[in-house]
Amino acid sequence: MKLQGMIIIISMCGIILLLMAIKSKSELLLTGIFRGLLGSVAIVLGNYIFQVWELPLQIGMNPVTVLTCIFLGFPGLILVFALSFLIIL
Repeated sequence: MKLQGMIIIISMCGIILLLMAIKSKSELLLTGIFRGLLGSVAIVLGNYIFQVWELPLQIGMNPVTVLTCIFLGFPGLILVFALSFLIIL
């Protein structure tokens, strides 16, 4: 009887841990998608602003720049613009 109780408790803890892991992975995926979208919009707006100011700083929209925004967030976006600025110097 004690062994069955222990098995039930351990299995319930395992199910709870599994549900928490699934929830955190879905949140991580949604956060990545959100960062990618915001980074893409910021690149487009930055390109537009630099075009209005007649600066030759243009960032291409490609998987590398979007993945940089996804993994590094706002500092990654600044990094992409800074690297582009260093290239035109």
